[in-house]
Amino acid sequence: MVVLHGYGEFCDRYENFCMYFAKQGILVFSYDHRGWGKTGQRNSGQLGNMGKYSEVYDTVKFMLDRVKIPGKPLHLFGHSMGGGIALGYCADTEYAKDLSTVIASAPALAINPKVGPPAVVVTFLRTLTLLLQNTPFRNIPFRNKLETALLTSDEGARQAYDASPYNHDISTIGVLEELLRKGEECSKEGAKRFVTPVLLLQADGDEICDVKGADEFFSNLPESLEKKYDLYKCDYHEIFNEQEFKERFYKSCSDWINAHL
Repeated sequence: MVVLHGYGEFCDRYENFCMYFAKQGILVFSYDHRGWGKTGQRNSGQLGNMGKYSEVYDTVKFMLDRVKIPGKPLHLFGHSMGGGIALGYCADTEYAKDLSTVIASAPALAINPKVGPPAVVVTFLRTLTLLLQNTPFRNIPFRNKLETALLTSDEGARQAYDASPYNHDISTIGVLEELLRKGEECSKEGAKRFVTPVLLLQADGDEICDVKGADEFFSNLPESLEKKYDLYKCDYHEIFNEQEFKERFYKSCSDWINAHL
């Protein structure tokens, strides 16, 4: 299984999650997206610039190919921005053909208006990016502050997030615009092309990634597709860090993977 982290963070935050599955004999691999975490520190000063999504998908494929074992199932997990990337990747049937399943936690399909850019800014970004998509304009830095209080109620997890030098809230105009656009496209049209079994995990009170995006995505999946929607009565973005729901979250992912071995 390959694990994709979310916006502003880095892969080490998923150590406990990865170890949970490693102890079950499942090979787990994670990495920092280009521009984030430790790779961000080595990305020529371009924090948060992971390139176009076509390049991001190519990197995901490269990483999946690295860990793929002939004759063994291959799973993709993503949280938040990583969840949106994982679902967008699977919406391309050419990419998806090698995957056994995909798991998306609070995927970035619809950003809650409380934390996302105002609608007028989104429209402005989309217009300019469309006109100037192959110019240096898309690489202009853009800061979108994430409130750690919305991530989890776990004080230790919040303090660790704030203290780490590898978490940051800087991206680029091009990345942010494409994140928003790809999420909307995936929930509306990409879902209809899905052939990969999918497990969706979402908090109904998530104030970062709006539950409406997950609802729309799931409703647009083909009727014949094997799928499961695990919805939590929770107000936080990182369900897996909530003491009340952590065990259920882990078990839901574990049961799903074990059902597809």
